[in-house]
Amino acid sequence: MTKTDRGADGKAPSGKAQGSPLAAALRCLTRRAYTARELMDKLRERGFSEEEAAAAVAQVLEWRYIDDEDYARRYCRLWRERRSRRRIQNEIRRRGVDEDIITAALAAEYPPGQETVNCRRAMLKKDRAAAVKTAAALYRQGYSERNIRRALAERGEGCQN
Repeated sequence: MTKTDRGADGKAPSGKAQGSPLAAALRCLTRRAYTARELMDKLRERGFSEEEAAAAVAQVLEWRYIDDEDYARRYCRLWRERRSRRRIQNEIRRRGVDEDIITAALAAEYPPGQETVNCRRAMLKKDRAAAVKTAAALYRQGYSERNIRRALAERGEGCQN
């Protein structure tokens, strides 16, 4: 394909896959890590058939270039100090990882008291007058009410309804 065959944005015309699906999969993986479903979706988005995409994903899985278990564990490690357990679980689930793999990754990488630590850290950033507002924001982010109340209690503040 020559430069003149490309659209104004420099990309190949949509709807028609260019090159082999395996080469496209490998190009994707040079940019960032993907789950099996994300890579499958990406290849389908690029115009490859379901069968072609599945074959390419099967090959990179066989070569261990993608590994949903490793992806889930690394994702947990990356975000455990800034996000709630529920938010991490939902984001990994959205990427197509099996529920059993997510549960195992969270058990291994998200310590039991981490949510309380995260809540406490967020509370320290706020002044006393904003404690209730912060508690509500933490609840919307997926932290449990129990952990929010524990962090407030440790800070010496209550949360009146």
